[in-house]
Amino acid sequence: MPELIEARRIPASAAAGRLYLVDLDGTATVIADDLLISNGIAGPRDALLYHVDSDRRVVWQFALDAADLAASRKAFIDTSKYDALPDGLAMAADGSVWVAMAGAGVVVGWEAGGARIAEISVPHALATSVCFGGPALDQLFILTGANEEWPNPDGGSVFRTAAPRPGLPAPRARVRPR
Repeated sequence: MPELIEARRIPASAAAGRLYLVDLDGTATVIADDLLISNGIAGPRDALLYHVDSDRRVVWQFALDAADLAASRKAFIDTSKYDALPDGLAMAADGSVWVAMAGAGVVVGWEAGGARIAEISVPHALATSVCFGGPALDQLFILTGANEEWPNPDGGSVFRTAAPRPGLPAPRARVRPR
C-alpha cells in the first residue's frame, strides 16, 4: 500500500472524502465529510455503527437512533499506539469490535465500552480484514496481504482461529434503484 504512506502526507482538508448512509429508498445522506482513508464498517448492534478512518488511526462510532446521525459521531478507538493502520473490522455478538491492524500483523479486540481485551497475532504484517464465520460464528478469519512496504512471499493469506467471542452476523443490505 504505498498509496497509504503518501496519503499520510496530505493535509486532512486536501484529502477529505465522504461516508454516505443510503436508505432503502435510495436516499443518500452524508454522515461524514472529512474522511482520509475510509475502511472497515460494521454494525448495527444496539443501534451503533462503527467505521474506520485508517489515516486518522481512529474507529468512529455513530448512534443510528440519533436525530442527527452525523452529529452523533465520536471517536470510539484511537489506534495510534500501534505502528500500523486500522483496516477492516468486525463486530461480535457482545458488541466488541475487532480491528485488523495493517502493518502490525495483529487483530485487536475492544469491548463495547472501549477497553482493549485481546490481541491476536498472525505471521504476516499486513493484516487487512477480519470476519466471523462458521455455523455458530465462533471462528475468526483474518486476511493478510503483501505489498512493497510489507512484502510476503506467501502473498495474501487467510488464517482461521477460534473466535475469542462469538461473532455477529453481517447485516444484509439491498438497495433498490430509483
